[in-house]
Amino acid sequence: MKPKEKIKTQKGLVSKLRKIRDKMNLDISDMTLEEEKAYLKKLKKLSSK
Repeated sequence: MKPKEKIKTQKGLVSKLRKIRDKMNLDISDMTLEEEKAYLKKLKKLSSK
């Protein structure tokens, strides 16, 4: 049986990503489908810069 391989990550990266995900879920929860699409397009545009 092989031991599990350890994955190296930056300290706190996972918790930071979870906070971002949770904030996005809160932002999107009260939006209509059109508002949600616009929000996601905006995020996509910001991330491509």
